[in-house]
Amino acid sequence: MSLLPGCGGNTRLARQYCETGDTWYQKAVVLGRKLTDDEQQILKVMLANDVAGLVALKGQLTDMIGDVDESLGYLEKADDYYNKVLRLKDVPEYKQYAEIMREAVQKNKDSLTVGRQLANSVMGIIQSAESGVPVDLQAYVKSGSHTVNLLDQYVRTVIELETEARTYATQHDLF
Repeated sequence: MSLLPGCGGNTRLARQYCETGDTWYQKAVVLGRKLTDDEQQILKVMLANDVAGLVALKGQLTDMIGDVDESLGYLEKADDYYNKVLRLKDVPEYKQYAEIMREAVQKNKDSLTVGRQLANSVMGIIQSAESGVPVDLQAYVKSGSHTVNLLDQYVRTVIELETEARTYATQHDLF
């Protein structure tokens, strides 16, 4: 057993917890890329004011809402592992890394929550169109531009946090 702080069991555990957290986080990131691609496709149809095209994407939108929930689940698991690191003693570098990643997790969760709200709103538009109610997709896009800008800001913040975490891990030879 090592007598030096940061050596031995807690360091191994911290590394293991961070790596497991990162694995769950990456699963959410991969799914997030798919969600972004789907979002762009739906936005393109809406900007074209193509109501029939939007109605045709209803199944894809339903899948997106399910993907949001799945991604949130992955982020919860990642957060659980980063929290485990924070409870360990004598591993300050790993704790700092975990804190940065927890911020990224939270911003991703915030982004997904807003994305789900947008998806549900678009689903309402589709249901209105299916029931014969006239819809103006371009007006909806204009009214939702603040929300889209908020999503973009979340994405930029997440990218900054991920870069900060990678840089920190490299500088401190964590992995």
